[in-house]
Amino acid sequence: MSCTTGKRRYRDRIGAQLALAVIRRRSNQRRRETRAYRCGACNGWHLASKP
Repeated sequence: MSCTTGKRRYRDRIGAQLALAVIRRRSNQRRRETRAYRCGACNGWHLASKP
């Protein structure tokens, strides 16, 4: 799923945090997402690289 912002949408906070855990475990650290946040546009969750 996606959002009108163009970012990938996660249904809930747990799903977003699981995605963060997978990103952190990968040896290829090209992605730098560090946190999950609730989106006001779609009411879903997104990942952010800024603290």
